[in-house]
Amino acid sequence: AILNSHFHSLFNSNVQVDPTVLNDLPQHEIKYELRETPTAGEVKSAISSMAYEKAPGQSGLTTDMIKNLPPQAFKYYVDLIQIFWTNPETDFDAWHVTILSVLYKGKGDPQDPNNSRGIAHKETSAKVLSIILARRLLTRFKEINPESQFGHVGCQEAQH
Repeated sequence: AILNSHFHSLFNSNVQVDPTVLNDLPQHEIKYELRETPTAGEVKSAISSMAYEKAPGQSGLTTDMIKNLPPQAFKYYVDLIQIFWTNPETDFDAWHVTILSVLYKGKGDPQDPNNSRGIAHKETSAKVLSIILARRLLTRFKEINPESQFGHVGCQEAQH
């Protein structure tokens, strides 16, 4: 109960946002190729970049399993990714679920939620899609080459 209220307040805080600041952003040419269906090469590259022995999401599908698919099963997996990408009627509930596990850090009072950390178990297939999307967006970001940004982008230190 203590952890529930702790993480609920942590992940469900109300933040004030001013959507009018979006009107001040410079506009750039739309790159329609960003919406293209992921290729088998992109899927393979995304999977290859993922670490072994990571905890799975809700379905139980691990990175190790995907990395070791035989060719025909890999083709089927790519087809699933592509159908999900192109068909709005296709949706997999598990790809939207992240399971939170709580680990005690090993110091201080174990009953104090501040001495624990949350581990998010995202569905492995959702991670594959996230990697593909992030790589495409990072490529686009580098093309735009803004004068400044906030945060960390790829392996570059942020300019402020």
